[in-house]
Amino acid sequence: MKLAITDLESFGALNPLAVRAYLVGTGWAVGRILEQRGSYWQHPGHAEVEIPLPFDSNLGDFAERMRDAVERLALVEERSPMDVLTDLERAGQDVIRVRLMSSENDDGSVPLEEGMELMESARNAIYASAWAAASKHRRPYYSSRPPKEVSDFMATVRLGQTERGSYVVALEAPVAPELSEQTESTPEPFSRRVTRTLTSSLQVLREAANRGNAKEIEEAVSAGVSANLCIAVADALRLAGSQGEVEVRVSWARTRRAPEDAVARVAFPSYLGGVIGEAAGLLRSISEVENFELEGTVYQLNQDTEAVILGVVDGRYRKVRVTFPAQFREEMIRGFDARAVIRCVGELRQAGKVTELANARSFAFEDAE
Repeated sequence: MKLAITDLESFGALNPLAVRAYLVGTGWAVGRILEQRGSYWQHPGHAEVEIPLPFDSNLGDFAERMRDAVERLALVEERSPMDVLTDLERAGQDVIRVRLMSSENDDGSVPLEEGMELMESARNAIYASAWAAASKHRRPYYSSRPPKEVSDFMATVRLGQTERGSYVVALEAPVAPELSEQTESTPEPFSRRVTRTLTSSLQVLREAANRGNAKEIEEAVSAGVSANLCIAVADALRLAGSQGEVEVRVSWARTRRAPEDAVARVAFPSYLGGVIGEAAGLLRSISEVENFELEGTVYQLNQDTEAVILGVVDGRYRKVRVTFPAQFREEMIRGFDARAVIRCVGELRQAGKVTELANARSFAFEDAE
């Protein structure tokens, strides 16, 4: 099957390093080299076929040669050229597909609001995994400002085209190519650590939720499970209805070896939604955020050194109990009367139904305008 010449732009956009990694991963090897132009690849099972691979995308006939490569690979693999082209375009990316299966989306479509909510759930799941991957000490809940490593990674993640099969959201995370002769001791790029953390933590969450054991859920924090991840999964399951399922499937970038313990698929049936929602509440209740910066106004003065500050936590206003040093008593009273802004730092945690800031320090008072 030939592709129309109008498709040349897609071939010209292919990354030759990603194509090389694809060829290596599927059993091809360099057969002959054209000086400063490229190489031809051969496969022991297909001696009659050579795959051209230019060295540089700036070569004048780069797009034509890449089209030849796609057509020959499609012939050998007995697939459509478009499928091969899609795989090569994604060869440098870990692709995370979140599939929503319910009796109401058999035609591959969902209501607009539900589609947006599913995308948000998928985004929140990978965000939670990035937090866990970046943390030396994993937490049951993440609510403070993320490390720059997490923010930089999230800026690289792309939303791929939706795909057939109920309703599928595809997230694409670029992964740096593995160098030749690279040892196993070489650190993984952060983006690969995130994908690996996502798949392994989802598998652990699935097993813990099946057993419904609170202690197991708490222990799952060390594997990357957090209240944030549980909320993302529970929100997606709510969209699946009572008889549906949410499936997360990963296609590992071909520019690097897949992890030896790679998990390619994890599925959550709808009936686990309630348990996972409860798990989110449990993990939030035992969480503590170090060096949390609280900003708000004094809502209530209780005892001599205790106040309730109305401040922003997780993007919404919440009443936070704060014990403060006795020398700030007068300033607290003035702040309460003037509705002044108060800032302090401490360890944010949930004590039952009460949110509190322990070891409050670094107090600053700003008069209301």
